Amino acid sequence: MHVGSKLLAADIRIATRLLFAMLNGRTLSWREQRQLRRTVADIFRLVPFIIIVLIPFMEFALPVLLKVCACTAELCLLSSCSLVCYLRRSRTS
Repeated sequence: MHVGSKLLAADIRIATRLLFAMLNGRTLSWREQRQLRRTVADIFRLVPFIIIVLIPFMEFALPVLLKVCACTAELCLLSSCSLVCYLRRSRTS
């Protein structure tokens, strides 16, 4: 678990740099876009499990949370891309 946490932290650092580069007008390569999408999806998948760990007996809601999490990650990826496009357009105006 410790190694996975360290890898996620490294991915978040990389994704943060990529996000700032994209906001500054740089076009990301296909691999960079894939890295950014994967990291954002990992973060959104992690949130329900943190809730389960923090609230006792929440494991009974695990099947529902897994389904919601899968749908939410897709929607968040789409909305984050839209937000970046909006910010980029408003910056150039």
